Amino acid sequence: MPAAEVYSELNIKKLNPKKPNTKMTKTQLKSIYEAESKGLFYFANTYVKDSDKAKDIVQSAFIKLWENRSRVENPKAFLKKSIVNISLNTIRTDKNRAAREQFYIDEERLNEINIENFSSKNTKVTKLLNQLSEDIRKTIILKCVNELKYTEIAEELGVPVNTVKSRLKVGYRKMREGVSML
Repeated sequence: MPAAEVYSELNIKKLNPKKPNTKMTKTQLKSIYEAESKGLFYFANTYVKDSDKAKDIVQSAFIKLWENRSRVENPKAFLKKSIVNISLNTIRTDKNRAAREQFYIDEERLNEINIENFSSKNTKVTKLLNQLSEDIRKTIILKCVNELKYTEIAEELGVPVNTVKSRLKVGYRKMREGVSML
């Protein structure tokens, strides 16, 4: 059955707008998949720029279509909107994951530089630490030298945990920039 016929069969809004589409069968879904999956793959790939993720997004969109088949009036529009939403969520998740990973990588790098030993041997690092604001310097020392947890640092300084994380992120960035200039 051509895709146009499938859409006309599935788009029952014209016939009875209050009646949900409960007539979608697996065969119709398969027909829609065969007709649209390749185009939807390219559409998703324009967002995520990763063919594996694009395939997963298309698969998720078709699963979502099947799960919502009783409420879907226009499968093609539903699939495109689903592709956009799932793609944007994937991008947002990937950006958040990358930011978290970078934060922890920065923390690990700074922890590799044992500040106690290094500062006594290397006045340049001591100068870098002294160039930081007092709040950031205290936070870094409590984390790297005293090896306190975020919550313990927050209690010690009387600030929220997210403030501790922000200070560490800024401090690590400034230290990394300063070290790269050495």
